[in-house]
Amino acid sequence: MKMNLFENINRTFNGPLTREISHYDYLRTSVRPEISELCNTLENWFGNFNGDRSEFLGRFRNKDEKQHSGAYFELFVFEYFRRLNYNVKFGRPDIQVIKNEQTKFYIECTLSPRSDFSQGQLDHIERIKEGIKTVQPNNRSILFKILKYGHQSPPTKKINSFLKTKLANQFSVPKDQEVLHFSSQGWKFEFVLYPIDEPKIETPPVINCFTSFLEIDPIKKLLLSLSKKKASKYSKKSIPYIIAINSDDMYLGENEIEEALFGRVMLRMDTGELVRDSRGFWVDKNRPINTHISGIIISKGLRPLDWPTKFELWHNPYAKNPLSNSLIPIDQIEYLRNDGRYLNKVETRGTLYTEIMGLSDIKW
Repeated sequence: MKMNLFENINRTFNGPLTREISHYDYLRTSVRPEISELCNTLENWFGNFNGDRSEFLGRFRNKDEKQHSGAYFELFVFEYFRRLNYNVKFGRPDIQVIKNEQTKFYIECTLSPRSDFSQGQLDHIERIKEGIKTVQPNNRSILFKILKYGHQSPPTKKINSFLKTKLANQFSVPKDQEVLHFSSQGWKFEFVLYPIDEPKIETPPVINCFTSFLEIDPIKKLLLSLSKKKASKYSKKSIPYIIAINSDDMYLGENEIEEALFGRVMLRMDTGELVRDSRGFWVDKNRPINTHISGIIISKGLRPLDWPTKFELWHNPYAKNPLSNSLIPIDQIEYLRNDGRYLNKVETRGTLYTEIMGLSDIKW
């Protein structure tokens, strides 16, 4: 029996994607033409898929967004290399890439989450925001910070009661910003209330959650995700091994990727030199580590309604099994070596994945 990504059902939903609906359910029920076009594209990709289809569908259709997003990314990577005319074999947890009956390299796929809020924290934040809207702070915008997370759902009713009482005691047109603190059921909050000079219906009060930039660490998040896929079983193989990682972190840029791989850059106060003083994924105290990993493909921002904004290969300059830069026509970052040290970074532009995969003309 033929297995499809999406069940044949009548598409009736015409709304936007919200947190109340899973990504998979949105894709399969949306009546919007651009979503139907996307689903047809994904269905065509799945038609070429040669792995365990039942197992894959179980993850792709999962309401757990991590499971769904992981399968989505694997399908994307599988199709990308198939379009390069490789023989691609999918057998969890590995993608085996073959040319002329010879294995060229292995790939394992993984995800790297946001560094500001986890998915669970985002769900809590949305519940709190929806509750605060019922308070109707007509002449106040409210920013809040969660200082401590409790073990149960956030106490939205108590938060609302607390804010209603505070707002009722304010002057009708407050002039100053006010900071409030509230604790309940293991949760601790900081609320910042600030006035709107001329409240208007078309510009309602802002209600949002904030976090300190000191708490945001995209380098740590990327390192944690990579460490789960370092696959020591490949250390004895003579075939290149690549980790493909999709990051949903808006704070992850080129400098953060480099520091995650080679260690954080710090200024030595005694000499004024810039040095790497912490462990990276490829270097620890100037000593190469994880040398069985040939490179890392960084995909940035692949999600149900967005293709990646970045799709590039970072070569490991210390790899036991280096990956030839001619094997993948992708944007590549390499490091020239001299006496065991990496020197100049060399960037090579490749063919856009949208051209390779025939996505150039598709708009969501």
